[in-house]
Amino acid sequence: MQIRPNYYSGGVTETLSTANGEIIISGNTGNVAIALSAARTANIPVDLYDDHKPPRTIYVYDLDLKDAGNNVTKLIYGDVYVYGEVTR
Repeated sequence: MQIRPNYYSGGVTETLSTANGEIIISGNTGNVAIALSAARTANIPVDLYDDHKPPRTIYVYDLDLKDAGNNVTKLIYGDVYVYGEVTR
């Protein structure tokens, strides 16, 4: 899974995978769980001068599944809203 500023961006904001335990696929049910630590989300830039309250930055993501034969299937995709933090 990758999160980027936009679909044309060459830079990756975050990468998540099953290898590092951030994506867990249940073999019994096929459910997918995604978790990104607070420390990692704290480093995702937010436009604090955005007119929305609270300020936010919108990123895009997709989650691809690669099977044993290296066939890739896009499972989900969409927008990620990252909001500015007030509490410290």
